[in-house]
Amino acid sequence: MRFPPVDVYRAPFIEPIGHLAMQSAHAEDALITLCANIPFEGSPDQMSEGDAAHRLRHWNEDACAFIRNRLSLICDTDLRKRAEDVVERYASLRMKRHRAIHDAVEVGIHETGDAVVVHALSKEYRREKITTSMRLNSITPEMIADLACQIYDVQQDLKAVIYSLRCP
Repeated sequence: MRFPPVDVYRAPFIEPIGHLAMQSAHAEDALITLCANIPFEGSPDQMSEGDAAHRLRHWNEDACAFIRNRLSLICDTDLRKRAEDVVERYASLRMKRHRAIHDAVEVGIHETGDAVVVHALSKEYRREKITTSMRLNSITPEMIADLACQIYDVQQDLKAVIYSLRCP
């Protein structure tokens, strides 16, 4: 197996980012399955997973409206609330995942007296009214691994809601 070279400061991030990407893909698949299976197994309002995936392909206002519309079809109030909560968590973690994977990992070098401290930084771009600003935040492989675990938990919660739809 061949990989491109990575410097010593970024190498510890490779494995956690791989787990994050894999858990994110599983969670996205679970969201697609959930949207397709709503309101319940065997309902005429169900749709194919391919159609649901197409509607969720780009995470924008249309996709969010589609999800809200699909969730509103769940008749059981408690199950609908559970589904809304887990989808809200998914959306929040999706943005964090996006930043962790797609924002470049920079290396910060700071002098502290006689020593030089090197640590990883992530770029965070914030859209403001007129411009977009950039901030550097400290980030660790452990933070990315924790994010992967949080996304795994959301994936399991999505699967639990799907199971409840299939077995009323």
